[in-house]
Amino acid sequence: MINLRSIGFKRQGTGVLLFAVIYQFVSTAVIASVMKLPPNVNSMALFQNKQFLIYSLVAQIIGGGILAEYFYKKYFPAEHYKHKSVWRPLAVMFIITLAISFLR
Repeated sequence: MINLRSIGFKRQGTGVLLFAVIYQFVSTAVIASVMKLPPNVNSMALFQNKQFLIYSLVAQIIGGGILAEYFYKKYFPAEHYKHKSVWRPLAVMFIITLAISFLR
């Protein structure tokens, strides 16, 4: 979304963000229905359930693939886009993951 907004595609950036949010809710609902989870299940209990973690990881990989293969290729053709370094976002995600794991 940030990359789209920085090149002037604000409306398309909002569309990508909405897709990601809707996909997150739909994939969670599908996983909950496949696993036959009760509606009042505790979120911490879900994170301790290995089957839920595997299903959600697969769903996130599929969602990332959709974002990368459809939206990225649609708005950033290979011949016109200057690639940015991936190390800074990876470092931020690593720090966030460590913080979350220490808060448990």
